[in-house]
Amino acid sequence: MIKVNNLSDINKLITNQVQESLHLDYKTSDAIDSSKRNEISKDVSAFANSDGGIIIYGIVEHGHLPMSIDSGVEHKKYSREWIEQVINSNVYPKIDGLRISQISLSADHSIFVVNIPKSYRSPHQAPDKKYYKRYNFQSVPMENYEIDDVRNRATTIVPLLNFDAIAPQHNVIHLEVSNIGAFPAIDVKFKFSPALVWHDDKYYPLLFTNGSRFIAPGKKYTFFYHTYVDIVNNDAIPKSFDVQITYKHPVVSQRITDKFHVDFMDFYSTVHVETDIQKNTATIKKGLEEIRSGLSKISGQLEDIAPIGEATGLRISLKTLMNLRHILAGEDKLEKLDPHFANASVFSEVLDVDISTAYNLAWFFRGRDNNQKLSEIEGVDEELISKLYKYFSVSDDIR
Repeated sequence: MIKVNNLSDINKLITNQVQESLHLDYKTSDAIDSSKRNEISKDVSAFANSDGGIIIYGIVEHGHLPMSIDSGVEHKKYSREWIEQVINSNVYPKIDGLRISQISLSADHSIFVVNIPKSYRSPHQAPDKKYYKRYNFQSVPMENYEIDDVRNRATTIVPLLNFDAIAPQHNVIHLEVSNIGAFPAIDVKFKFSPALVWHDDKYYPLLFTNGSRFIAPGKKYTFFYHTYVDIVNNDAIPKSFDVQITYKHPVVSQRITDKFHVDFMDFYSTVHVETDIQKNTATIKKGLEEIRSGLSKISGQLEDIAPIGEATGLRISLKTLMNLRHILAGEDKLEKLDPHFANASVFSEVLDVDISTAYNLAWFFRGRDNNQKLSEIEGVDEELISKLYKYFSVSDDIR
């Protein structure tokens, strides 16, 4: 494939009389014009539907041979962004991996080089609702069988990444990114419109800011976003957004763009379906009753029976056994939990707090805010701090 990066490359094409071909087309500068949007889109779609190639705007040709550089495109009027917008808005579906280079001739005029990859999401339709291909130095309409052949080519490339909003618990919204394909997604980038309004800016995911060099097959990232009540009642939080994810697909060695739309109002009036764990609550309760009965007969060293496996598959830690023993003995004491190893659900259940406060506590004890005090956490008051000291092993210096 011919590469054109600068004026020297352009002059070599002219000097060597490199002929137009399936992969190369010369256009004069006046081909870039508002009245020729459809022609631009048609030519670009033809290359994408064929084997890819480049179009150079600013070359005078004769007999399909380059003769000279003309005065160039007036780039203050027709910029690189203008050309890209014309192509993206008139060719469907959008062509991934399209690159437009500008080679300056003067302060006001430039040559434009449009690099079009062979598309694996073809066929691409031009504004006149037709599908074009490159043939004999021209862009010509495709036959029905050719359209089918190109469409079959497109089905071989399966998207790798998926983005979704999920509600794993009642009133809690998570954002989830996962690689659902069989190949790694390389150099992944995210673009949100409108921008995400995170529940706390200091916890905004670095994945969304910096992207990722590599997301392996089966890899999944899940982020707590907001409670549903916050989303509905806070006007500052968008009720819907689009996310554009771009990445290099290793099968075709080109960048792929996937766009996802999230509308939180889709959750409106929905109900929370019980998970498998919740459905097994009765079984777990039965198992706990069996354990309770067995514990009343236990004597000797608790360490010898710390992990107990019942038919339920339940494993009870030493600390849990000790607490159960206190309860059975009618003692008003409990072995305190280590907050540094507790997740949000533990804080929520033990302290009876909302999920947002529970997440804030979990993040606090994981060392993400070493200089912060408990009293500075949103949703934490003196009453909650007292409960925290009752059930968890907490040092006094962080109060």
